[in-house]
Amino acid sequence: MMLVLCATATGAGDEWMSAIARRDLPAIERLLAQGNQDVNRAAKGGKTALMLAAGAGREELVGKLLAAGANVNSANTRGGTALMYAATHGDPKT
Repeated sequence: MMLVLCATATGAGDEWMSAIARRDLPAIERLLAQGNQDVNRAAKGGKTALMLAAGAGREELVGKLLAAGANVNSANTRGGTALMYAATHGDPKT
Protein backbone atom coordinates (compact mmCIF):
# COMPACT_ATOMS: atom_id res chain seq x y z
CA MET A 1 0.00 0.00 0.00
CA MET A 2 2.78 2.45 0.86
CA LEU A 3 4.52 1.80 -2.46
CA VAL A 4 1.35 2.56 -4.39
CA LEU A 5 0.97 5.91 -2.62
CA CYS A 6 4.59 6.83 -3.29
CA ALA A 7 4.30 5.86 -6.94
CA THR A 8 1.20 8.02 -7.29
CA ALA A 9 2.87 11.01 -5.68
CA THR A 10 5.95 10.60 -7.85
CA GLY A 11 3.81 10.27 -10.97
CA ALA A 12 2.00 13.51 -10.15
CA GLY A 13 5.31 15.31 -9.63
CA ASP A 14 6.67 13.89 -12.86
CA GLU A 15 3.62 15.17 -14.72
CA TRP A 16 4.15 18.63 -13.20
CA MET A 17 7.81 18.64 -14.21
CA SER A 18 6.98 17.37 -17.68
CA ALA A 19 4.43 20.14 -18.14
CA ILE A 20 7.02 22.74 -17.11
CA ALA A 21 9.67 21.23 -19.39
CA ARG A 22 7.21 21.22 -22.33
CA ARG A 23 6.11 24.78 -21.50
CA ASP A 24 2.57 23.40 -21.44
CA LEU A 25 0.72 26.18 -19.64
CA PRO A 26 -2.74 24.58 -19.96
CA ALA A 27 -1.39 21.40 -18.29
CA ILE A 28 0.25 23.46 -15.55
CA GLU A 29 -3.04 25.23 -14.92
CA ARG A 30 -4.95 21.92 -14.84
CA LEU A 31 -2.46 20.31 -12.45
CA LEU A 32 -2.45 23.38 -10.23
CA ALA A 33 -6.24 23.20 -9.97
CA GLN A 34 -5.94 19.57 -8.84
CA GLY A 35 -3.76 20.70 -5.92
CA ASN A 36 -0.83 19.01 -4.20
CA GLN A 37 1.80 20.49 -6.54
CA ASP A 38 5.12 21.88 -5.41
CA VAL A 39 4.74 25.15 -7.30
CA ASN A 40 8.38 26.03 -6.65
CA ARG A 41 9.78 22.83 -8.13
CA ALA A 42 11.96 23.72 -11.09
CA ALA A 43 12.62 21.91 -14.35
CA LYS A 44 15.98 21.57 -16.06
CA GLY A 45 17.73 24.90 -16.12
CA GLY A 46 15.87 26.03 -13.01
CA LYS A 47 12.71 27.22 -14.78
CA THR A 48 9.59 27.27 -12.65
CA ALA A 49 5.96 27.36 -13.71
CA LEU A 50 5.81 30.98 -12.51
CA MET A 51 8.63 31.97 -14.87
CA LEU A 52 6.89 30.33 -17.81
CA ALA A 53 3.52 31.88 -17.01
CA ALA A 54 5.06 35.34 -16.52
CA GLY A 55 7.02 35.06 -19.76
CA ALA A 56 3.88 34.07 -21.65
CA GLY A 57 1.86 36.97 -20.23
CA ARG A 58 -0.58 34.62 -18.49
CA GLU A 59 -1.70 37.07 -15.80
CA GLU A 60 -4.42 34.83 -14.35
CA LEU A 61 -2.11 31.82 -14.08
CA VAL A 62 0.61 33.99 -12.51
CA GLY A 63 -1.92 35.05 -9.87
CA LYS A 64 -2.94 31.46 -9.19
CA LEU A 65 0.68 30.35 -8.85
CA LEU A 66 1.44 33.21 -6.47
CA ALA A 67 -1.66 32.40 -4.42
CA ALA A 68 -0.45 28.79 -4.24
CA GLY A 69 2.87 29.95 -2.79
CA ALA A 70 5.14 30.33 -5.82
CA ASN A 71 8.34 32.11 -4.87
CA VAL A 72 8.64 35.26 -6.96
CA ASN A 73 12.36 35.47 -6.11
CA SER A 74 13.34 32.03 -7.44
CA ALA A 75 16.04 32.24 -10.10
CA ASN A 76 16.94 29.86 -12.89
CA THR A 77 20.50 28.66 -13.42
CA ARG A 78 21.33 31.87 -15.31
CA GLY A 79 19.88 34.13 -12.63
CA GLY A 80 16.62 34.85 -14.45
CA THR A 81 13.54 35.43 -12.31
CA ALA A 82 9.83 35.54 -13.09
CA LEU A 83 10.04 39.34 -13.17
CA MET A 84 12.73 39.14 -15.84
CA TYR A 85 10.60 36.74 -17.86
CA ALA A 86 7.64 39.14 -17.60
CA ALA A 87 9.79 42.13 -18.60
CA THR A 88 11.10 40.23 -21.62
CA HIS A 89 7.55 39.50 -22.69
CA GLY A 90 6.63 43.15 -22.33
CA ASP A 91 3.24 42.62 -20.65
CA PRO A 92 2.93 45.08 -17.74
CA LYS A 93 0.03 43.11 -16.22
CA THR A 94 2.28 40.16 -15.37
